[in-house]
Amino acid sequence: MADVSACAPLAATATLPRRTLSALAPWSALAVLLVVFTLYLAHYYAPAISTPDANGYWAQGSLLAKTGRTWFTPASNVQYIGMHWLVAEDGRYFSRYPPGLAVPIAGVYWLFGYAATVLINPTLSVLGLFGMFLLARRLLGPWWGVLGALALAVTPEYVRHAFQNDSHMAVTALLIWGMWLLLRWHQEGRWPALFGAGMVLGAIPTVRYPEALYALGVGGLLLLHLYRQPRRWRQALIGLAGALLPLLPLLWRNQAAFGAFWRTAYCLTNEQTGFAWTYFQAHAVDYVRALNGSGVGVFFGLGLVGMALMWFRRDLQPWAAFLSLAVAPITVLYMAYYWVPGRLGGESAAMRFVLPTFPCYYLAGLWALQAVAAGLPRRAGLSAALLVGCCHVLWGAFTIAAETPRQCYSRQALAVLTRELRQRLPPTAIIVSSPAVLQHLDFVRIWRCADLSVLRPRLGRLGRRAGADPSAPKPMQAEKQRIEGEKYAGQGLFGRERAIAYDLREWAGEGPVYIVGSDEEMQRLAPSYFGGRYLKGAVRVAMPAAPSAGRGEGGRRGPGGAAEGALAGPGGLGGGGGPGLPGDLARGPRAQGPGGGLLGLSPDVRELVIAEWTWQPAGPR
Repeated sequence: MADVSACAPLAATATLPRRTLSALAPWSALAVLLVVFTLYLAHYYAPAISTPDANGYWAQGSLLAKTGRTWFTPASNVQYIGMHWLVAEDGRYFSRYPPGLAVPIAGVYWLFGYAATVLINPTLSVLGLFGMFLLARRLLGPWWGVLGALALAVTPEYVRHAFQNDSHMAVTALLIWGMWLLLRWHQEGRWPALFGAGMVLGAIPTVRYPEALYALGVGGLLLLHLYRQPRRWRQALIGLAGALLPLLPLLWRNQAAFGAFWRTAYCLTNEQTGFAWTYFQAHAVDYVRALNGSGVGVFFGLGLVGMALMWFRRDLQPWAAFLSLAVAPITVLYMAYYWVPGRLGGESAAMRFVLPTFPCYYLAGLWALQAVAAGLPRRAGLSAALLVGCCHVLWGAFTIAAETPRQCYSRQALAVLTRELRQRLPPTAIIVSSPAVLQHLDFVRIWRCADLSVLRPRLGRLGRRAGADPSAPKPMQAEKQRIEGEKYAGQGLFGRERAIAYDLREWAGEGPVYIVGSDEEMQRLAPSYFGGRYLKGAVRVAMPAAPSAGRGEGGRRGPGGAAEGALAGPGGLGGGGGPGLPGDLARGPRAQGPGGGLLGLSPDVRELVIAEWTWQPAGPR
C-alpha cells in the first residue's frame, strides 16, 4: 500500500496558491477597470472649463489661490463678472456656491497651476469607483464589489460629471466614502471610523448647501444602531465632532460675508424660497422617468426593491434607513424646486442634482440581486445577474461613447486657444471676448477679462415687472441687474461707445488690449471705436476638428449635437437681440449656428481671431 503521507505537503502547497489567486482575482478585475476608466478620461483631458457653473467653482478657487479671498470688487465697469457671481450689500461679489470645493482647487492651483485643477473631478471619479468597490465588497462580497464599481463606471451621468467642472462629482465621492466609513463603524464599532465618516460627510454641505439633507440618512442609521446598542451613544458625539470640523469654518465665513451664519449667497437671489407643491407636481413625473431612463436605468426599480426588502432584515435595517433617507428627501426636494432642468439639457440637467444617490440605488439593487440569486440554483442566479449587468453595461457604454466627444469639444477648443494666448500675450494684457471664452479665462487668471456684452442697457428688459412677487426666486439677482443697467445709462449710442472705449483704455493702463472672436464677431464690431481700423496683428487660431453630429447630451437629438453650446451665438461679442455689445455697438444679424447656446464653443466655429485693439483717446473725456 502506497504511503500517502509524503503527498500531504505537496497537496497543501498546491491549494494555497489557488486560494490566494481566488482572493486576488476581484482586486485584479478592479485594477483593470480603474486603469481602463482612467485611460478613457485621460484621452479626453483638456485643461479648460466651459460652463457658467464651472466658473462659479473653479474661478472661486483660483481667486482664493491668487488673493486669499473668495470675493472681489470690480476694478472697472468693463470687467467680466460671471453669471454665478452675486453682489452683496457692501458691493463685494461672491460666488453663488459655497467655498468647500474652492479650497482644494486653490491648493492645487497654487502648487501646480490652473491646468492641474481640471484633474480634480476625474481623480474624484476614480476614487469614487474604488470606494464603491470597497463599500459593496464589505456589505455583499468581493465580486459584488467589482459589479458595483462597474455599474457606476458605465453610468453616463457619472462619466459626464467626471469631465464636467462642477460640484456633483465631489458630493458623490464624499457620500460614497462616508458610507464606507459608516459601514466599518457599524460592523466593527471603532470610533475612528465614525470620526472619519463625520468629517467626510460633514464636508458635503460645504460643497453644495442643499445636500445637507443626506444627514437624514446618517441620522436614521445612527438612531437605529444606537437604539439597539445604547452604550455606543458617546461615539455619536465623536462623529458629530468630526462633522463640525468642516462645517464651523463655513458657518464663520457666512457670518463674515452675509451677516449671519445661516445666510448664504442664495439669500441674495431669494432662491431659498423656490420650493413649492406646484413645482413638485410639474417635475415629479419627469424625475421618475429620467431616473428610470438616463439616470440609473434598470437599477432604479431594483434599487427601490432592495431598499424596501432591507427593512425586513433586522441586521440590515440601519442601512435600509440610511439608503432610504439618503435617496427620498433629496429627490423630493429637487422635484419641488422651481428651476426647470429641461431649459438647459433635458433629463441630464435634472439628473445631475441626484447623481450622488446613484450609488445607493446600485448598492440596494445589487443586494436585491444577491438575495434573489441565493434562492435559486447557482446557474439561474448567475444568469439573472449577468443579464441585468449586460443590459446596464450595454446601455451605459454606448451612450458614453456617443456623448463624450461632443461634451468635451468646448474644453478642447478652449485649451487650444489658451495655449496660443499664453504664447502671444503678456500677462499685463486685457482680453475682450464672449462670455463662452471669458468664463474660462477668468478661471485661468493670467490676464484681465473685459466683457463688452454685459453692457447693453438692461433696465427696461431686465427690470422688475409690475406686479412681480418681490420674494420670488431671481437667479440672476435683481441688484446685480440694476447695477449693470445703470452703467452708461442716459447716454446715446455714440456716448456709450465713447465711454466704454475710455473705460477699457483707462483700465488697461500701459498694458495692451486684445479682442478674441470669430470672423463674424469681428466684423460686427462697431467701427467708431472698435472696428477694423483699430485692430492690428490679427492671428488666426484653428479650432480642433468638430465632433460628428448625432445624438446630443443625455440622448437628445439636437442641432449639431453640441452638448455645450456656441461661441458665435447669443453669448458672443454681440449681435441681434442677444446680450451683445451695448446698443448698436454690434452690427448685423445674430450669428448662431447649429448647437448655439450660452455655454461653450460651437463646432461651427472653425477658427478664432486674436487682434490687438489700438484705439487711443485723443484727449480727456
